Amino acid sequence: MKEFNGYKKCWECEQILPIFMFYKDKFQVDGFHHKCKDCCSENNKNYYKENKEKVRRYNKEYRERNKEEVKKRNREYFKANPGANRKAYAKRAGYQDSIELFDNPFPSWIEVEYHHIDDYHVIPIPKVIHSRYNGKLTRKEHQNALKPIIEELYDISYQHMINRWSSTF
Repeated sequence: MKEFNGYKKCWECEQILPIFMFYKDKFQVDGFHHKCKDCCSENNKNYYKENKEKVRRYNKEYRERNKEEVKKRNREYFKANPGANRKAYAKRAGYQDSIELFDNPFPSWIEVEYHHIDDYHVIPIPKVIHSRYNGKLTRKEHQNALKPIIEELYDISYQHMINRWSSTF
């Protein structure tokens, strides 16, 4: 095996990078792929863009030929990673369209509505605040208008709310 001292040069971008930036490849002399992970990822994206129908057709045929194997692999994956596919997890967990990130922290005399902070997650906020920003706003404008208010109300950033949810699974 070739001595590489923890670094290797990518054949594509020609950068010298730490070895963990390369995929393992038992067919290479040093045991690592000749292109870095970023270059491989970019190549894969470009190939998919240029051959979208071909890739979709191949994947569909593969799933049809290997139905049981695919089902078994998916079952094992979702059992080990319940939060990996949020939409599928939400459906299996009995949620229809959304996942509540927080229990209602407000007193019972305050009327609460659930605000979508993204496509899958909702949080309770007072109806009085929520209704001020309903109306002729698009969904995105509505979300953006309420961001600073919700961040102040919960004393937490939007991104942190989503990360908090995904890290609990």
